[in-house]
Amino acid sequence: MEPNLRVAAVILAAGSGSRLGGTAKALIRIDGVPLVRRQIDTLRAAGIADILVVTGQYHGAIAQVLAPTGVRLVHNPHAARGQALSVRLGLQAVDTRADAVMVVLCDQPLLTPADLIDLIAAWSDQRAVDHDFMVPWVAGKGRGNPVLASRRVVQSILASGRYQALRDYMDAHPESILRLDTANDHYIVDIDRTQDLVDVAARLGCEVTLPALVGPKP
Repeated sequence: MEPNLRVAAVILAAGSGSRLGGTAKALIRIDGVPLVRRQIDTLRAAGIADILVVTGQYHGAIAQVLAPTGVRLVHNPHAARGQALSVRLGLQAVDTRADAVMVVLCDQPLLTPADLIDLIAAWSDQRAVDHDFMVPWVAGKGRGNPVLASRRVVQSILASGRYQALRDYMDAHPESILRLDTANDHYIVDIDRTQDLVDVAARLGCEVTLPALVGPKP
């Protein structure tokens, strides 16, 4: 990462895990480590220290798991209304001095520090005054995650009542996007269904288990 480039991260962990029967996906364990903790460790290894996590109905359980990490938490009490509000709450709470904000899904278990460093390096190498996003674009699959957004566009989104989240703005302003063209599918693999648990376990060569907590919790 550029020595003077300040990157903050927002991890989205407010989902209900409905396609997994109502499971806190953030607490799925890979070799005993909760997914959300794994993402924090990955971000820190990539040089990103300013991290906050947006939680939803599993706030209490996630807060307990993350207490030793010292990361900031933002609770979205209306997470069931969709991801856009979680994104917006995260952007509102992020350090306004950050040059860019990386918005990260909690359930992408294949992401490595190198993947995040590649994204930041591409942003550093290619960014121009007329571009505000760096998006991984996986060959044959399309747009992936995480996404890097400039401080300028974050401020613009928050000041606008029209654009509720990054995706809304990107869809309306495709010219604002820079692409990291890659064959690396780490940017598109996530856990939504039971088969995904099996597939991820096979790829990582380790145990992937659901948390004991199942069903909506306050």
